[in-house]
Formats: sequence, C-alpha cells, structure tokens
Amino acid sequence: MLSRTMDVCVVGAGVIGLSTAVALQERMPSPTGCRVTIVRDRSHRHTDSYGSGGQVVPFAPAGIPTHIGKQWAKDSSDHFFGLAFSAQAGEAGVSLVSGFQLTDNDEKPIYLDSVINVKKMDLEDVRRFGRSFKHGYIATCPLVELPVYMDWLMAKFLSKGGKVVQRHIDSFEELSGDYDVIVNCTGMGSRKLANDPLLRPMRGQVLHLKAPWVKNFVRVDATMHVFPFRDSVFVGSVKQLDNENMALSPDDSEFILKRAQEVFPPLKGARVMYEWVGMRPQRNPMRVEAETVMTKEGKPLKIVHNYGHGSFGISLSWGVGVYAAKIVEDILKEQNPRSKL
Repeated sequence: MLSRTMDVCVVGAGVIGLSTAVALQERMPSPTGCRVTIVRDRSHRHTDSYGSGGQVVPFAPAGIPTHIGKQWAKDSSDHFFGLAFSAQAGEAGVSLVSGFQLTDNDEKPIYLDSVINVKKMDLEDVRRFGRSFKHGYIATCPLVELPVYMDWLMAKFLSKGGKVVQRHIDSFEELSGDYDVIVNCTGMGSRKLANDPLLRPMRGQVLHLKAPWVKNFVRVDATMHVFPFRDSVFVGSVKQLDNENMALSPDDSEFILKRAQEVFPPLKGARVMYEWVGMRPQRNPMRVEAETVMTKEGKPLKIVHNYGHGSFGISLSWGVGVYAAKIVEDILKEQNPRSKL
C-alpha cells in the first residue's frame, strides 16, 4: 500500500503495453496504489501486435538470467492456460488447440515443456506430412487471436479506471512532471526514444486463409506455422532482419503459401482471404529494466523499459508485464518511504 496514489504512464499500446498496464492495475489497484495512463500515438488496433500470430510457446530467452526468464515463461503460461480454461476464453480470444510440432532436430523443442498432452509421434505418422521430418510431437497449447485478445485487454484496462491519451512524443522528457514513473513499451519506437542501437527491425508477413476444415495447428519453427482461428487459418511467416519495408511482397506470399502447402497438403484447397505485414522489435537481450535519466532541468526521470521481444512478444507478454509492474512497484515504494509493504 502506498502513502498516496501515484501516477504511472505506459507509453505504447501494443500487446506488451496493454499487458503491462493491466498488470500494474492488478498489482497496485487504486485508490491506494497507482493511476495508470496509456499514452499512444495510434490505436492498439493499428499496432504491429494486432495482426500477429498467437501460439503461446513460452520459454526462458537467451541473455536473461535463467531464474528471471523462467519466471516470465511460467507467468505467461499460467495466464494463458488460465484464460483458456476459464469462462472468459471466448471473449478473450484464447482457445486450447491440439496440433503437431515437426522437426529435423533431435532435441525436443523447449517450449513443449510448458504445454500439455505432449506425446512423441511414431515415425510412420510423422511421414504422413508432405515433407520428410525426423521427429514429430502432438501437443495442446493456447492459441491467442490477437485482435480479440487486445480488444479484451483494452476493455479490461478501461473498466479498471485506466485512461488513454492519444499523443505523439519525441522524448520521454515531454512527460516529466506529469507522472511518477514512465513505462516504455514502444517496441521499435525505442530506437529513437531510448536511443537503443541494439534494437533491430524484423519484418514479418502472414496470410489468412479460408480453410474451415483445418482444426489443428502445425508448427515447424518460428517462421513456418499454421494456426486455426475462428474465422480464418493463420499461415506464416518470414523473419527478415533489418528489412523495414511495410509493403506486401507477392514473392513472400507465394513462398509462405507454397511452403505451408508442401508441409500440410490440406491447405492446397484454401483461398487467401487477406495478407498482413508487421515489424517485430528484435533485441538481444530483451530489455526489461529500470533506468534513471536526468532531464534538462537536472531532475531525475524514472523509466522502466519493456521492449525487444521479437517474435516471442505474445508468448512472454504477460510474464514481462508482471515483471515490469513489480519494478514499478519497487520504485514507487522508494519514492514513498511511509508506504506499507
């Protein structure tokens, strides 16, 4: 409990920003906790997160202390499995889907340790697919439809008294004096706002197909996956580092579709409904940490960064949001020495 209500600003309204904002509200609810405002330069429906795929494959990322990375993965896994098994599953856009993980690697994909009903496939069954793979696994995991899930997160944020401000900023210093802590969830915007040379764009492109007969996911790696959603089948993708071209590429679409049909022939009867391009904020390591910067007036500005999750943004979104909220809570308690722990 804090000695007074504090003001926290989350900059950015992608899935990381929305998750962090809701996690802050749940960790430090008003009136004795904090008021949370989201500052964004565009609607959450126009962020790169909104068109992304959403298979939850939580794992401890490289470059992060193992105990912290494992906690991110566990918190995210618990959150999405909890939603998938709850009465809120439909409105949150989270469903339990069984499917197939195919691989040529002798090691089991690490994310399978965080999902359920995992079973090694017989080689005879693996060979039923259109390409020869060495190994296959059957598993059940949450699939998240980002448009539905992000709308649900925004509605939850507003229902808890959250405020949204439409505003473009060129510097965090523009927010100095209005908030006790700023949380940076701007994704690729952090290249400029946080002056971060380690942050790199990773272009992705996906297809949505009309294939209602497809009920299972099929995954080969981070770039080849098939996810059955309620109104379409999501097929991806490409990972093109340092490519910032947001135009649709017919060559990429042809490559994605041909590869998916080669692996999973039932897609050959599917019609392309629409295509989508997005930019993943890639950083090694991911950045979730506090920083104090000095304003031009010589005043300290407390910033908590939460960005650079690349193609694993949705899988780790809740875990890193909870972790960032805990950092904010610790900062606010330092600023309120009379706070009760």
